[in-house]
Amino acid sequence: MIWADKTAYSAATLKYPKCRFVARALEATEFKTLATNGEILELTGEVVKTRETSCKVLVSARDLTTGREVFSTDFIMVNIIEGSKQPIQVADAKTTASA
Repeated sequence: MIWADKTAYSAATLKYPKCRFVARALEATEFKTLATNGEILELTGEVVKTRETSCKVLVSARDLTTGREVFSTDFIMVNIIEGSKQPIQVADAKTTASA
């Protein structure tokens, strides 16, 4: 799940580059199939909802050889600056990240 966390961070940071995000919560993880040793997975992240100090990032993984979805999950990413929640500063940027 560390790669999913990094993908969520990348997606949030690409959309809001002036923010410093940390993962606050991981919700609704759905494993759809088993990933076996040696499979190559593609992870994608997309910001699907934004609130004042946080955003929700949908992260999904698929097997590149078969195209099947392995899992999907939602991360809640919070903008933390100097130890406290700060409003998200909106800037035009890309909304999808891949790892």
